Amino acid sequence: MNEIIINYIHKRVKNLRITIKRDKTVMVQHPLFMDKLLAQQFVSKKMPWIKKHLKDLDSQRRYWGEGDFLYIWGKPYKKKICISSHNQVQIQDDTLQVSVKEQSQIDFAIKKFLRECLKSEALFLLEKWQRETGIKANELRIKDMKTRWGSCNIDKKRIWLNLRLVHYDLKQLEYVILHELMHIVERGHNKRFYSLLDGYMPDWKTSRKILRNQQPL
Repeated sequence: MNEIIINYIHKRVKNLRITIKRDKTVMVQHPLFMDKLLAQQFVSKKMPWIKKHLKDLDSQRRYWGEGDFLYIWGKPYKKKICISSHNQVQIQDDTLQVSVKEQSQIDFAIKKFLRECLKSEALFLLEKWQRETGIKANELRIKDMKTRWGSCNIDKKRIWLNLRLVHYDLKQLEYVILHELMHIVERGHNKRFYSLLDGYMPDWKTSRKILRNQQPL
């Protein structure tokens, strides 16, 4: 493994926190009362954990399409890029055909396609669970979130989904939608909240475990 870059930040926080960025930089925030030497000693003890997550990050980058393949609904598609007179992205067998006018438009074209894929399936699943539960959301939106798979503005009944859910199996998307829908009637992660999840989706913990092992970075 290449040299690990670690940045230490003295900050007004209660506890030491280690964050691994997508560029593989390790950020260590430590409380004002803790000197850097003590923080370094703590990080040294956590080095096996850091190395494991750096290794996992390599697989995540491949999973999110930062290589030759792009995963859509859990299936890998080989990317085929070509310069064309128009922008178009489509799936043909096991290939993701990406046609763009200019090379600089590749990322934008792919993200637009993924957003459309996610929104189509998400609206279908949201409608399904609204019928099942009798709970209604006013709006569903998508964005590329850094730390969450989904969120819910309870007052406005607006559900947000992480764009990267499109890379995983539809079951994980379904779990996140149901999870956020439950927050409209139960704000906290309390006994009633989990009881509701158990009633509607008994195997929800499997999807949560999968997504927890692939935290957004």
